[in-house]
Amino acid sequence: MKVCYTALRMKLISLNIEGEEHPETVFPFLQTEAADVVCLQEAPEEWCEELHALGYHTTFAPMLIRDTQPEYTEGIILASKEAHNATTYYYRRSAEDITVYVKRGDTTIAHPVIIASVLVENEHFVVAGTHVMVTMDGRADDQQRLGVQKLLSILADQEPHVLCGDFNMPRGVNELYADVTKFYIDAIPPEYPSSLDKNLHRLGQSDALNEPIFESYMVDYIFTQLPYHATDVRLQFGV
Repeated sequence: MKVCYTALRMKLISLNIEGEEHPETVFPFLQTEAADVVCLQEAPEEWCEELHALGYHTTFAPMLIRDTQPEYTEGIILASKEAHNATTYYYRRSAEDITVYVKRGDTTIAHPVIIASVLVENEHFVVAGTHVMVTMDGRADDQQRLGVQKLLSILADQEPHVLCGDFNMPRGVNELYADVTKFYIDAIPPEYPSSLDKNLHRLGQSDALNEPIFESYMVDYIFTQLPYHATDVRLQFGV
């Protein structure tokens, strides 16, 4: 589990919550931090109600259906304390195409980006949240290359914004990181080598890993474009 935090007269949290896992840590954290904007990845649609109870307005974009008992729809959530105007674009498949999740790297998963205009203390901010397709080893494959190029094409038509989420492209490993940082500033300080929490990640206790992902795989980012500038950025593990 991992979280990114930044402040630019707007407090922003970006957090991959791994489905229905860890509500006992996620919601107390969100309540304590009281961020202006929260972007969640791998989030159950039902968690919008929990965010409403914390005083947030929400936009949900579905990605897949989890074959659990009961089934639930999983996707990304953008939430803000003040009401926001949001538009959702899909850069792979669509909301109508979502189906039951089969396996890691499933090409049937839909991939959206939510772009929202938010007011914070009467100031206008544009925030985008997404979850990019995963690859098996952190390196780009053809599906991810195509998806990221489509995502960048969508974002190029937007006004300047803050972009956050799980990008599944570790810096120093995945070639697409360079493509993204042609247009964005990486706000995650270099002293953080990985955003994966070994104690909470589903692979944390696995002996079958071929890569040192918990030491060198930064995959969760906050990216900025001028005039936005990120300060006081930290990764908070244990969430």
